[in-house]
Amino acid sequence: MASTDQVSLSNALWHCSLAFANAGLKKQDTQTIWILTNSDDPSAGNADERNRIHEQFKNQLELHRTLNLFHMPPSSTSSFDLSSFYHTMFYDASNATAPDTADGLAKQAAFAIHTYEDMMEESLRKRYRKRRLATLRFSITKTVKLSVEVYALRVRQMKPSPVHLDAETNVPLQSVTKWLCNHTGSFLTSDQINTYLPYGGHRVYLTKDDMVQIKRFDAAGVQLLGFEPTSVLRLHENVRPPYFLFPTDEDIAGSSAAFVALHRSMTTKDKVAVCRFSMRDNSPPRVAALLAQDEVNDDQGQVQPMGFQVIFLPFLDDIRPLRAPQQQATSTQVDAACQVIRSLTLSTMPSFQNPELQKHYASIQALALDEDVLAFDDKDDSTLPDAAGFARKKVVAAVEAFKEACGGDELHKESVKRKVRPDHAYVEPLRTKAYSGAVQC
Repeated sequence: MASTDQVSLSNALWHCSLAFANAGLKKQDTQTIWILTNSDDPSAGNADERNRIHEQFKNQLELHRTLNLFHMPPSSTSSFDLSSFYHTMFYDASNATAPDTADGLAKQAAFAIHTYEDMMEESLRKRYRKRRLATLRFSITKTVKLSVEVYALRVRQMKPSPVHLDAETNVPLQSVTKWLCNHTGSFLTSDQINTYLPYGGHRVYLTKDDMVQIKRFDAAGVQLLGFEPTSVLRLHENVRPPYFLFPTDEDIAGSSAAFVALHRSMTTKDKVAVCRFSMRDNSPPRVAALLAQDEVNDDQGQVQPMGFQVIFLPFLDDIRPLRAPQQQATSTQVDAACQVIRSLTLSTMPSFQNPELQKHYASIQALALDEDVLAFDDKDDSTLPDAAGFARKKVVAAVEAFKEACGGDELHKESVKRKVRPDHAYVEPLRTKAYSGAVQC
């Protein structure tokens, strides 16, 4: 297709339907259509094409598919006019919640794209699907319960697990674990493997059901224990990444309304809810604090959802007291350190790519496309120190002033590791025994 050919949007949506129908989708799969355009009227004034687009849009929504519009300013004007055509199907995601269309179908989100970086960032945000970890009951009292979903909003991106393939057919292999009996050499079934507990010189055998009941403290869920001021939370007591709670009406009707009322009350009174949190029936309970989080939006839509951050509180043995020697800094040293921080402060928070992941995917790309050179070079590592930034006169002067305030060259001499001399009171007798043959060396 030439760049000057006209593309029918209704025909493109119809081809999307064919692609979804022939994809062999599973129940948990999602179906999303992205429309990237700089034309605010794809019908070009054609009433028949306009009706066909609206009919295709309606068909896609009836099949529970999501449509997102990413619009860029046309070449002839400086802004994209959403009201000229798309306003009956899409809404501006940077403004408010979408109203329903005339036929009762919800409008879809439209996002403004101004630069290439905006498009890549927004596409990455949309591609990553936040899967719920569990659906739990939030017990306020014995009779008042809510239904909430648990999410992990921040997940460390890891390299995918390797898949073992057959050397001849490249078919993925499936790992199977089997247990052998030491006495007979035969394979053991699951009912022949028991767990025992030594007691009184005997083995007390336990079944799998017994082990489940022993590990079970209570049913999975969130049990409210009380409320505390937000000031009781301390940053250093956050022992693990938090979860996120969001209401759902699938199990208990009215959970969203009660959840919002509790969230609003805690935000107004500046309180956190202390609760007992268990993700699963066999998981040990943890004490957690529910910190209210407000919704935040930008011109691309929602950035931060409304809900509760589940801050896990430490037990007594989770935090150990540090016995390191403490030295009080002088006011001169504090001022010099502040000057170093001010000289290195960035105006904006940059984003850094994981060099290990980038090199891993570049290696896969080179192997798949039979490329001789990797698309990633070690010089592209954005996590390396900024040599040019540290070489600025302002930074060099601040670092030297801080060094002089803390002792200068004398500080370096004191930090040199001393060679540990052996204890002669222990070495000499051992050496004598070795020479006499009493100790085999």
